[in-house]
Amino acid sequence: MVKTQPKAPPGVGEVEALVDGLGVGHGVPTKAAEGTSARTAGRRRDKSDTLFGLRLALSRLQRRGEKITLAAVSKEAGVSSGLIHNRYPDFAEEVRALIGKALRKQRDDKADELRQARERIKELNQLVATQNQQLCQLASVNEMLTKELAVQKAIADGKVTKGQFGRKTPPNAPSDHPSKS
Repeated sequence: MVKTQPKAPPGVGEVEALVDGLGVGHGVPTKAAEGTSARTAGRRRDKSDTLFGLRLALSRLQRRGEKITLAAVSKEAGVSSGLIHNRYPDFAEEVRALIGKALRKQRDDKADELRQARERIKELNQLVATQNQQLCQLASVNEMLTKELAVQKAIADGKVTKGQFGRKTPPNAPSDHPSKS
């Protein structure tokens, strides 16, 4: 029993020989030429598919609100970051521009927060200053009332018969009132 191997499809060289043997092929692209253009078209298609996948990955990251980096985009798209740098430099620049925008936006947001915090601190410092003034006034009034209360207690206990309440002249000084002579 003799084993025969299945016949393989003709290779590119065999197809060219068949075409040449038939006298065909002048002005008609051969299989080899078609294969070359098909390969190039496949690469273009693959490159455009990959670029589409990269853009899709970028939009997914943006939609989820994640930090945009070339590494994050390449991970999301399932390609290496070297591929983006080497094969898609324009896309890499777009991502870098977005990163720059994000950093500027983040910096501007932080600057706004800082400005608002400074304004709030200024308002609170003014509030503290006015409350300190009120506190000093209340402490003065409290001290005066404490002294007056001590005098009133002394009068009530009979230790003092007269107190100096609101008088501006000493009690022994002559009075200007005609009724008190």
